[in-house]
Amino acid sequence: MSFFWRMVATRDLRRSFGEVRHGHRYVPLGLQAVPVEELRVRWEPLLIPKRAEDLGAVYDRPHWRAENPIDRFFPLAAGSRDRRLLHTPHVALLKEYVGEGSVPPENDYVRLMRVRARLQGRPRGEDFLRLKVERLVTVFNLIRRRGYRRGLTWREPITVFEKPLAPPSATYQPRNWEIFDGHHRAAALVVLGVREVQVLVLRAVEVESYPWNVDIPWREEWWLRLAGREAEPFSLAETVA
Repeated sequence: MSFFWRMVATRDLRRSFGEVRHGHRYVPLGLQAVPVEELRVRWEPLLIPKRAEDLGAVYDRPHWRAENPIDRFFPLAAGSRDRRLLHTPHVALLKEYVGEGSVPPENDYVRLMRVRARLQGRPRGEDFLRLKVERLVTVFNLIRRRGYRRGLTWREPITVFEKPLAPPSATYQPRNWEIFDGHHRAAALVVLGVREVQVLVLRAVEVESYPWNVDIPWREEWWLRLAGREAEPFSLAETVA
């Protein structure tokens, strides 16, 4: 099955099979039906390059591991964060689109992308953010009209990990069906009320050890400081150094 998906998957998906991220390479196993409500956002640190010029190769160059700002959206349940997709800004945006017929220019999905980009030092202008929102809405409308994996899109299913990579922590309990790629499509399925979906399961093969500890814990003041359109320039690398 691995050979099949290496041959027929889209170029971007095939390329991801050859990359090493967080010390692992990912091998496609095959399709499996899973409950949509059980799809989860994986736990992973936000990688901060120690030098601005290393941003394009942050996995391979010295970096800090910061707590990912998306974690602030997941409510605590019995001490662990509920990482199901239904709590994400992606789903909240699409629900508002369905209810109102439009999306406000300022929403938590846009704010999240702003905060992550500014923490990492990525240049993300308002045109880029607007296009990201438009793509999310376009994916939703396509799935609403045609269904999931219809036409050529059958070559790019939502991909999930066979088993979570990160070890347990104080607020993280590993659970199955953490998404590797396809958060927009998965969010659309959640909002459309689809109960079950065929996903491509990936097996993570360790290539080298990876430290999962977080160097930089989240500070809520960063959200208040960085989420707005007119936020002042900020360099987390300079702050940490």
